Amino acid sequence: SVLAAGNRAGDGVVRHGAGYRFDENGWIYLHIEGEPYERGVQHGYLLAPELADLLRSLKYVSFWSTGKHWEYFVENATRMFAPHLGDEYLAEIQGIADGAKAAGTDITWQDILTWNGYSELSGYWWPNEKAGKYAHTDHEGCSALIATGSATADGKIVMAHNTWDVYELGQVCNVILDIAPAKGHRMFMQSRPGYIHSKTDFALTDAGI
Repeated sequence: SVLAAGNRAGDGVVRHGAGYRFDENGWIYLHIEGEPYERGVQHGYLLAPELADLLRSLKYVSFWSTGKHWEYFVENATRMFAPHLGDEYLAEIQGIADGAKAAGTDITWQDILTWNGYSELSGYWWPNEKAGKYAHTDHEGCSALIATGSATADGKIVMAHNTWDVYELGQVCNVILDIAPAKGHRMFMQSRPGYIHSKTDFALTDAGI
């Protein structure tokens, strides 16, 4: 198991290769670094228990909300998304699956790919596919605010964001992902287990963006 005593330091930090995680107040801080595949392996290995729970949830949530089994979305995500992803994204996704498998979680790169595009699949593609034409989907989204100038105590920016999602999947937006790529800028983002993007719209790079 990824949480075996041999992998856990006395400070509660769990390590795999150059990556590590620690948990605090319901948040998972995950640091990964290196080339895309290496980052993915660290990610998948260190978050393998969460990925196992997540896949179980996705299998019944997708059927409950659409009447279609998870495999249906996996098949279509692979058909639509995989040919258009760059090598870096595919390598990281493959690494996540391989890392999770090494830690005992049975999950495929196609599952990881589908999870990364699940919001688009379930919220946009599936309603159109079901209708057989373009179907306007009118549902609530996220909310946010930003204030600056005289609206804040020091004139600096205050920004906040609420992610609106079903509880089953919204509760896993508890990953602080710290990415140090072999090339490019280090970045932090609020994310989910298995994601190579934020989904919650919060990210910061060491370039100040």
